[in-house]
Amino acid sequence: MSAPNRGGPRIGSMCSGFGGLDMGVQAVLGGEVVWHAEMNLSAAQILAHHWPRDAKFR
Repeated sequence: MSAPNRGGPRIGSMCSGFGGLDMGVQAVLGGEVVWHAEMNLSAAQILAHHWPRDAKFR
């Protein structure tokens, strides 16, 4: 998940939760998740694990 796929869209996610929708969109469309916005600390920690290089906003 953390490896960029330059062949698809750049994906940004607001109210990301645990990233399930982001994973699905990335699996179907390719591309890479470049930022997340999530206020919940537990969810933000999971996002950081799956996408360590993207920008994080709280």
